[in-house]
Amino acid sequence: MENSIPDPSRLTAMTQADLDKALERNEMFLNGQKGGRRAVLKYRDLSYLDFGSADLSHTDFTGSSLIEANMENCNFTGACFYGCDLRDANMKRANMKRADLRGAHLGGADLEGANLNDADLREGRIMRRSESGGLEDKLREGIEGAHTVLTGSRLTDADLSGVQAINADFSNTDMARANFQNANISHATFQNANLSDSDFAGVIAEEADMSSAIMAGVALDGLEIQGVNVHGITTEDDLGEILDQNDGNLELLLEQHRKWVGSGGKEGQRLDLSDYDLRNVVNITQYPFTAVMAKNACFIGQDLRKAQLQSGVFEGSDFRDCKMQDADMRGSDFKKAKFSRVNFTGAKFSALKFGKERLQRTDLSGAELRSCIFRDVDLSDCILMGANLSGARLIKCNLRRADFTGAILKGMHVEDCTMEETILDLAGLS
Repeated sequence: MENSIPDPSRLTAMTQADLDKALERNEMFLNGQKGGRRAVLKYRDLSYLDFGSADLSHTDFTGSSLIEANMENCNFTGACFYGCDLRDANMKRANMKRADLRGAHLGGADLEGANLNDADLREGRIMRRSESGGLEDKLREGIEGAHTVLTGSRLTDADLSGVQAINADFSNTDMARANFQNANISHATFQNANLSDSDFAGVIAEEADMSSAIMAGVALDGLEIQGVNVHGITTEDDLGEILDQNDGNLELLLEQHRKWVGSGGKEGQRLDLSDYDLRNVVNITQYPFTAVMAKNACFIGQDLRKAQLQSGVFEGSDFRDCKMQDADMRGSDFKKAKFSRVNFTGAKFSALKFGKERLQRTDLSGAELRSCIFRDVDLSDCILMGANLSGARLIKCNLRRADFTGAILKGMHVEDCTMEETILDLAGLS
């Protein structure tokens, strides 16, 4: 407990120059050089700063704000991030072995390839003395209660072996191929997370909630007997028939589809990939998906950057964790499709125009768009009725005449967007 703890809005702000000096002195300290001094970074506003792959092992960041900080490749072995705000921070390949992350908020952070071996992700409260003399929890912006929050973050290939993550919130997180060996994740929440091909050997998972998670390639035997909630999970059996691109059949189907598109439907045959598992198709964007039929198809984790997906039918398909920057999705049907955690930077969702009269709008009605990134995206005339955009970020987007009626908008961030004639149901923000 500390008697004088600043509010999040009153943290001492550091400039990049201030941080660079502190990092330089810290490096001298680690090297035993004269004039060196260990960095003291408690209760500081370090948001948006660049840590330059520094060695900050055993540094104390307690209560600090590190929103969107660049911490890629840094060494934070044994560091203390107790109660820190690390939302949207870049922590790729950071070494956080034995780090104290109790009560930290890592929503939207990128921890791809990070080492969290033996890290502490349990609950953590920052207490202070109230005016009446009693103890009270020092609330931090964006954090409810004392849970460690990783909602919407990216932890692919991360090493979480031995972590203490009791009651931690991993909901809607991409944790494909993560290593949880011998971890304690009791009572933790993994709702809608991508846990495909993760290793849970020796894990303690009593009463963990993994409902609606992607668990393809995960051995479930050891989890189910510990009272784990696996209701609605996606397994290998749910992903459809695997499309074999080596049997020559795909090339034949594609050629028939090209003829169908080129002749306006008079020759050839429309490509129908409905119910297929397309996760393992190599170089998938080389194939023409314009006007394709692909209901309930599985694209999970595919690289669809610059893909041509115009005027297609993708109703109910699963695009979770795909890369979709600069994809052209104009005029397509994506009703009830799943897009959680997708980066749509530069993508096009505007309507397709046929002649002077006909307008074919992109339909995302009921789509799952939680924690998606929309930056410089054209969503004009897009139908988003009933879509779930919880935690999504819309930055510099064109939202003219977009229809958000009935959409779930809790935690959605809108910044510098054009919103002329946008239909926005404010009830969705509650």
